[in-house]
Amino acid sequence: MKVVVNRQYGGFELSNEAFDELIKLGWKVTEYSTEGNLVDPSAEIVRNDKHITFNKYSFGRYYGNEIELRTNPLLIDVVERLGERAYGRLATLEIVEIPDDEEFTIEDYDGREWVAGAHRTW
Repeated sequence: MKVVVNRQYGGFELSNEAFDELIKLGWKVTEYSTEGNLVDPSAEIVRNDKHITFNKYSFGRYYGNEIELRTNPLLIDVVERLGERAYGRLATLEIVEIPDDEEFTIEDYDGREWVAGAHRTW
């Protein structure tokens, strides 16, 4: 199984180019209404005038530790294809391969992440 993690202090973040690629691959985009609510709460991506990010609610909880997001085949494809161009402002993304049957979490210290399994780390 492949997992996308951030190897730099600062936090997991994609570039606008990477988000644009995800949108081309079919990820839904929403924005905030004038009342401050998401127009489409089920969309995976939120865009406003100055910023584009993941909709942390569409993945269940804060996306920084969301397994569903980090193992998403489309996200992995975009990070593999774009390489460094996929990195957000304070991110250095890496795809880590772990055994398919491994239960794991994504841990971090000040935004620098690693994959922690039951008996080992990557």
